[in-house]
Amino acid sequence: MSYAVAVTSAASILATGMLLISVGNIISDLNNLQLEIADGMDDFKPGEDGSAGQPGADGAPGDDAGYCACPGRTMFEA
Repeated sequence: MSYAVAVTSAASILATGMLLISVGNIISDLNNLQLEIADGMDDFKPGEDGSAGQPGADGAPGDDAGYCACPGRTMFEA
């Protein structure tokens, strides 16, 4: 009986150790993925301050607006 308890305890300790190593590897992989994604986001950052295309202070379209204002949403709006 004590032999079975010893073997079961050893197997449990071994399984717990393997589990902790696996969790550590998964956390490391997630950290690496986060860093890789953050480095890849540099391609999507604007070259300027990001104000291009933003409406003016009074709500009018910005300087680079190359479009007409949208028509009204209903037939009763101007």
